[in-house]
Amino acid sequence: MRFGAHYQGVLCIVAITYLCNLRNQLLSLRQVLPTVAYDHATIPQNKENNLPGTMLSVPPLEMDILPILIFHIGPHKTGTSAIQCYLTHFANQLYLEDSFAFLGRGYKECRSKKNVYNDGDPLLHIHAISDCLDNHAKKPCDETEPWKNFESLLDYHHSNRTNIIISDEAFSRTKFTSESFTLLHSLLTKKYDTRIVITYRRFSEWVPNWFNRQNKFYGEKELATKSWPDLPQRFLTTYIRSILKSGIKFNNLLQADEYTIQPTWAKRYHEPALISLMHPAEWLKRMYGLLFSDIVVFNTHVPNEDNGLIERFLLRVVPHSQKISDVTLSAMQKWEPVRANERVNLDYDILADMAHKKHIQNHQITRDEVIVAIKKRDEQDNKKNFKKCLTQNEQKYFIHMSLSFEQKLFADEPQSIYEDYMAESIAVAKICDIDTKKILADEEWKEFFKAL
Repeated sequence: MRFGAHYQGVLCIVAITYLCNLRNQLLSLRQVLPTVAYDHATIPQNKENNLPGTMLSVPPLEMDILPILIFHIGPHKTGTSAIQCYLTHFANQLYLEDSFAFLGRGYKECRSKKNVYNDGDPLLHIHAISDCLDNHAKKPCDETEPWKNFESLLDYHHSNRTNIIISDEAFSRTKFTSESFTLLHSLLTKKYDTRIVITYRRFSEWVPNWFNRQNKFYGEKELATKSWPDLPQRFLTTYIRSILKSGIKFNNLLQADEYTIQPTWAKRYHEPALISLMHPAEWLKRMYGLLFSDIVVFNTHVPNEDNGLIERFLLRVVPHSQKISDVTLSAMQKWEPVRANERVNLDYDILADMAHKKHIQNHQITRDEVIVAIKKRDEQDNKKNFKKCLTQNEQKYFIHMSLSFEQKLFADEPQSIYEDYMAESIAVAKICDIDTKKILADEEWKEFFKAL
């Protein structure tokens, strides 16, 4: 992994320039929030808020006591869908029993018939908010209807002394600028004690799952208009090798307590993280840490025989002052999420597409029909499902990279956890892709495709 001295010198200048400029911008944009006095609030009883009685009078809040706002930003493929499914199902109980309003993302298939907040609050359009933050430079986000609704919703729950949980991966992929990031910080911290929560999944597990997520719907738009669109082949092993060969180590140029947000860096979190040889969770922690002081990285791998994912999540991220009740945690322990968000076997898509390009199969048959036939054949006999894999050294290096990220993020964890992780990870099946070249050269496979 060698780069010319000239290139490295340019890289240093660029990184340091980013650092100085952006840090100065952020410091100049920090807003000193005015002291706000709150009058008595009267909230009517209705089906939406489910409050007892016909009217509820809320006394003024003490200025040093703010409700909690748990702002869970993901990232993707770290158990977020399962967490959100639980929060959707138990939204009503969290609201009435624990004074936590879950505002999204909610899933219809996870809802409970008892829920008032079945799908998060309809006033909170998270994707619209993320989009307006992306385009803040063109049109001020705080002038848009979704943002005003968001602000009103936070004001309403604040006046009702209700804590809030917001969970959505959209805020991990938002393309922030200094101005839009400061705007979000100002809103979230104005009336709430805000905690940013990032979920962590080991790099060696996250990368294959992230790659699968990125590609399982690949070509969906093209397939709507063409039976066999001309799509490039994408392989996991190629993707991992590109990470292993990355030599641009921005992480060595920047101090742990200093980071930058520039338009050229404000891409979806995985891109700058992987370029920097950094775990995406650490990238997000550093980025949000520019303005937010309370950040928790929830390690999904810490074993706990007594609690499942959602219980461990809530026990870890909710401050002790607002502990979730044992009644709610017990109910969650007895329920299983019904929403499936599983990986898709991309090999069948790749093989079907390559067989079509090589003119081996009947062109009248549809892509989906070929994929179903390949899947059926593979399930019956996969002895000739040829694979191309990472080498042993590549796989070991990948695991070591993953381990180094984890040790950096969780320096206080016992070393025995990492030793067990290494042994288990090296022992698992190799990381491989389908070898289309070998398969399409095989006589039995040729006969299979001709018979379709």
